[in-house]
Amino acid sequence: MSFFSGPKSLNNTEGYMLHFVVLSCTTNPNSAHKTIQVTGANAWGSAKRTKFASTQVAYNRYWICGDLANPPECFAVITRSAVDTAKFLKLTNADCFIGSEFYIFEPSHTDSSVGNTILLCEADRAKPLIPARQYNRLCQTVSFMDEPRQSQTPNFFVLNKTTIELSRVGICPDTSCTGIQCDRQKSYKGCSCQFTSNTVSLVYTFDVTFHIPPELRKGDDFKVQNYRSLRTTQLFFEDFDDHATRVAPVEDGLSIFRHRELIKKMVQFININGGWTIIGWYQKGQILDSTSDTEKIDNDHFHLHLVSVFPTDYVSNIQKNKHYKKLQIKRRGNNASTVRESTPNVGTNTSPATDAHRGASDDSSAATNPGH
Repeated sequence: MSFFSGPKSLNNTEGYMLHFVVLSCTTNPNSAHKTIQVTGANAWGSAKRTKFASTQVAYNRYWICGDLANPPECFAVITRSAVDTAKFLKLTNADCFIGSEFYIFEPSHTDSSVGNTILLCEADRAKPLIPARQYNRLCQTVSFMDEPRQSQTPNFFVLNKTTIELSRVGICPDTSCTGIQCDRQKSYKGCSCQFTSNTVSLVYTFDVTFHIPPELRKGDDFKVQNYRSLRTTQLFFEDFDDHATRVAPVEDGLSIFRHRELIKKMVQFININGGWTIIGWYQKGQILDSTSDTEKIDNDHFHLHLVSVFPTDYVSNIQKNKHYKKLQIKRRGNNASTVRESTPNVGTNTSPATDAHRGASDDSSAATNPGH
């Protein structure tokens, strides 16, 4: 993004693309009630000296994006109206954009920023989002994961081939939207979808534990609680839309312990068959200084926000793997494990790793013995 924000005389953007991943999207349907502070550079006087001026700008959508060509830097994109948003998203086919990879072809030069840190690209001057190839593997950014240099500046990260643990799997208690663009990662009031669907607003929530670099001073493993994602939820079901319309949330709550057993096996299967790609971001906030009522200081504590938890080698190892498909939760009546009455057995030691290794070894034997 910095390439497109330098002096106009130095940058010719012809033929260039801005390559990024969407980290978050905030909606403002009335396009007036919420504003952001935008700082821009202007030439003043006969000497054309640069002067920076700030103003409050209303928006329809406000996006935070990770610059894949310059990790861990992030930038912002705003659309001023619903018409601008529709033009910006017209090539996405109403697919999920949170945690997804996109390009903007030949974006216009920008010398603005949000606050003092995040460079701004206004979508009304940019071309529409161009979706990248689906299930494309992003470059890992673990070497750039360090403590944020300054407050109010988001850093993004991509971790590939990571092993994870999912715990406290359950149905999200609050109402989600019925769309898919926001990945149902927020409640209905926080939905940023432009389109909705006729499906039921059901999504699962997870506690996600994974390894992070020690440079973040968070320890070896880190747990993100109550992560919700439609894309991650769909991994564990043969047909999640069908499941959501046929099973009432209360009834599904009674069977959640049976689902947890299967989900743990699927998580372990993916762990040893390519692992997971985790995309997220973090930033330092500010808190009031204890010695002052007005002065703020940087907060040393910061949270990791997840935007995507998905198999790294989904197409090659998971999507059509017959052993993984056997583990997926089927519609009622098609999978004995989903209709068998059971309750959690605290004294039982399940071993999902054994089943997962067995599935992987069966795949290798099938490859060497095509006649079987």
